[in-house]
Amino acid sequence: SRGTREQLLMSLRLGFIEEYERKAEPLPVIVDEVLVNFDPERAKETAGILYEFAKDRQIMIFTCHPETTGYFPATGINKIYINEGR
Repeated sequence: SRGTREQLLMSLRLGFIEEYERKAEPLPVIVDEVLVNFDPERAKETAGILYEFAKDRQIMIFTCHPETTGYFPATGINKIYINEGR
């Protein structure tokens, strides 16, 4: 399925980033709608992985799906809402 392919790609990207950072300084990670094709259980699990991954680097996650923000812990991250009054 598309979600499975995207999960595999996410794993490869995170692994590549960790390998790259062994020889260079950490760079920000920017993703857009990274969880949109995941089922809720896998989206929550992946959000936890991203949360742990962000302890050593800055991660910016863009989404237009309000439920996506609920997958992340309420503390330890900064959520910025734009156009809340739609």
